[in-house]
Amino acid sequence: MSFITNKHKFIFGLAGFSNSGKTTISISLIKIFKERGFSIGTIKHAHHDFEIDKPGKDSWRHRKAGSQEIIISSPKRIAHIIEHENYNDTKLKELLLMQKSKDIILVEGFKKANIPKIEIRREEEGKEILSFKDRNIFAIATNNPKNPEIKKSDKYILDLNKPSEIVEFLISRFNLKKQSNNKKYKIRDISFNKARRIIQINTKPLKQKETLPINLCNNRVLINDILSEINIPMKINAAVDGYGFNYAKYNPKTGSIFKVEKIIKAGLQKVFEVDKKDAVRIFTGSLLPKPINTIAMQEVCKVKKNEVFIPPKIKKGVNCRPAGENLKKNQIVIKAGQKINTTEIGLASSLGLTNLPVNRQLKIVVISTGNEIISTGKKLQNGLVYDSNGPMIYNLCLETGNKPFLHKVIKDNPAILKSSLEKFIKAFDLIIFSGGASEGDEDHIKSVIMDLSGIIHFWRIAIKPGRPMGFASIKDIPIFCLPGNPVAAQICFRLMISEGINIRMSANKTELFKAQAIAEFDHKSKLGRKEFLRGKMFQKNNINYAKINGKPGAGVLTSLSGSNGLIEVDENIEIIEKGDIINFIPFKEAQI
Repeated sequence: MSFITNKHKFIFGLAGFSNSGKTTISISLIKIFKERGFSIGTIKHAHHDFEIDKPGKDSWRHRKAGSQEIIISSPKRIAHIIEHENYNDTKLKELLLMQKSKDIILVEGFKKANIPKIEIRREEEGKEILSFKDRNIFAIATNNPKNPEIKKSDKYILDLNKPSEIVEFLISRFNLKKQSNNKKYKIRDISFNKARRIIQINTKPLKQKETLPINLCNNRVLINDILSEINIPMKINAAVDGYGFNYAKYNPKTGSIFKVEKIIKAGLQKVFEVDKKDAVRIFTGSLLPKPINTIAMQEVCKVKKNEVFIPPKIKKGVNCRPAGENLKKNQIVIKAGQKINTTEIGLASSLGLTNLPVNRQLKIVVISTGNEIISTGKKLQNGLVYDSNGPMIYNLCLETGNKPFLHKVIKDNPAILKSSLEKFIKAFDLIIFSGGASEGDEDHIKSVIMDLSGIIHFWRIAIKPGRPMGFASIKDIPIFCLPGNPVAAQICFRLMISEGINIRMSANKTELFKAQAIAEFDHKSKLGRKEFLRGKMFQKNNINYAKINGKPGAGVLTSLSGSNGLIEVDENIEIIEKGDIINFIPFKEAQI
C-alpha cells in the first residue's frame, strides 16, 4: 500500500509494544498538525471488544436489539458503528476508504500494514527493536536518542519528548502540503534557514567504514569514537627547566638549601628514587623521581657548586605536570562524526595510533545541463557558452574530501535525463545537477524526478542569487539542482549543498560562521528575501569593515574572484547604509 493515495495525501503509522506511549504521542502529533492547519484523521486498532456509546442511550438500545450498523448524526458530529458477526478484523485499506479526504491519516496499531511507520520506544521497557525486522519503519522515536543500540539502526532517530520536532521532520521528509480546496494559490518560496533545516533533516547519513593510515585521513569523517588507551603524560613530569625537591623538607618562609645529587634530562629513563633531603637538576619533560614533588624555575634559584638555594614562597606541586593532565586513560579524544583535520591527526598521533576508522568517500556525480552549454575545448559558436559550472562544482566537491565524477553535459531532453538519472541513482551516493531548476519549458529535472517516484523537498528559495534551487531524493539518494548562473551556483553550494554533503558523509551538523563588520557601502534590497553580496572584509585600526566586491549579477563570476566571503542581507532589511553593522560569512579558504 502506498503512503500517498488519490484520497489521502499522506498515511503513516505508529508501531510499538503496549504501554510504549503510542497514544500519548499520537495526541500530541494530532494537536500540532491541527494547529499548523493540516486536516488529519486517525485509525486505531483495538485487540478486544470496546464500547463507545453509553448503556441506555438510543444508539446502544438499537445495537442491543440487533442493528448491525448504526449511524448517529447531529449538527456537531456523526458516529458510525458497525457490528461484526464474527471476530474478523477489517482491512486497513477498507478503513481508509471510509475516511473522508485528509492531508494526513495517522494509524495506531496495524503492525503488519505495509505503510511507513515510526517506531515508538521507551528505554525502560527493554523490548526488542522492531525496526530491525520491519522494513516499513523509517524512523525511531525514543526517550533516549543517545542509546548506542538504537544508533546501530539505519533509521532516523527522533526524540519522543519533542513532538514538535517530529512534526517538523515529517513535514520536511515527505514534503507535506495542506489541502488547497482546489483554489489557485501562489507557490511561496521557502526561507533560506528553512531550506538548510530541510537539507539537514532529509539527507540520510551513509556509513561505510574503512580503516586508513593516519596520514591519509585528512578531510575524512571519523566513524567511531577514539579513546585514549594511555594517560598523557604517562607519568608526572617537569613542566619547566629548574630544580626539583621534596616539599616536606622545604621551608616556605625562609627558603631552603638542598644538595644537588643528580641531573635528569628528558627522554627514555628508568624510574628511580633520590634521597628525600636532596634536590635534582631537572629539564622540561623529564620524569620526577620519588619523592620529588615540586619544581622551582631555574631563574629564581641560586646555585653554588653542588648546592641550590630554593627561595621562599614556592607553592607545593608547582611546575609539575600530573599524569593524564592532557588526556586521561579511556577519555574520548575525538568523537565520531568529527571531520578530521590537522589537529585531529596530531591528537591521534600523540596516542600512538597509526590507523583510523573513517567513512568511505562519497561518490558524487556532477552534471551540467542545457542545450546552450558545451564542454571546454570545443569550438564556441553563436548562442553557446562554455561549461564553467561543472568544473567549478567538481572542484568544490573535491574540497569536501570526496570522489566527484564530472559527467559530460546533458541536453534538455526529458528521455535522456530520465535514463541518465536512473543510472546515477544506482551508481552514486549524491547527485548534483547544474541548470534545469527553473520552471521554464526546457527545465525538465523536477518532472523527471517525480516520474521516478522521487520526493521534492523544495524547489525555490527566497534568496538572491539562487532562487531556482531544488532539493529532492530518490531511494534516499540526495539530488541537488543548482541554478545555471555560475555565481548563484557557487553560493548555493557553499551555503547549502556543502552541508548536505557533510551529513551524507556522517559528519556532525554545522552552523554557518558569521563575523560582524561595519559596512563600507550603501545598498538597497528587497524585503522578504535574503540576499548574499560578494564581499571583501578587511581591518582598519583592529576593526572589521566590509565592502562589496565586483559587479552585481548572478552570472558575473568575476565578482567572486577576489572576494573572501559573503555579505548577508537579512529578509527584513531593505536598506544598508555606510556605517551599519552587517553579518559577514567568510569563505573557508579566507580563514586561518
